[in-house]
Amino acid sequence: MKEDGIASVHSEVTMATARLYERRRYPRFNLSFPAELIPLQQQYGIKGETNDVSLSGFYFRTMLPLAVGTELQVRLALADEFITCKAVVRTADPGVGNGCEFLEISDADKEILARKLAKCAEQLAPVEQASFSLALTQTSRTVI
Repeated sequence: MKEDGIASVHSEVTMATARLYERRRYPRFNLSFPAELIPLQQQYGIKGETNDVSLSGFYFRTMLPLAVGTELQVRLALADEFITCKAVVRTADPGVGNGCEFLEISDADKEILARKLAKCAEQLAPVEQASFSLALTQTSRTVI
């Protein structure tokens, strides 16, 4: 019985430590969706695919990344549905891609994205499912 208590405390400390080092607001999912990024100052965009996707943004694979701070119009194809939103480039990794954060996304598009991510969360361990569910309830009234 005493060992169970120690294991439980150890597990809680490990999870708390992981949360301290994790800066992201939402869980990421390694999903590949077709995407088009159009810098706001340009007419033409870059087509490619996402890598990691969350409710707050995504990673876009490209050999020639855009500059950090570039604001974008984004179109993501999520299977049979599309979402359109504004985002900003937060990271640029030469030869790899861009980390992008959503700036403006409609409630309807946020709901579409949340549904797709929830399907992925169903395949996760129970602790990760609870974390994702908590993140969804905390942001249900905010625009990401």
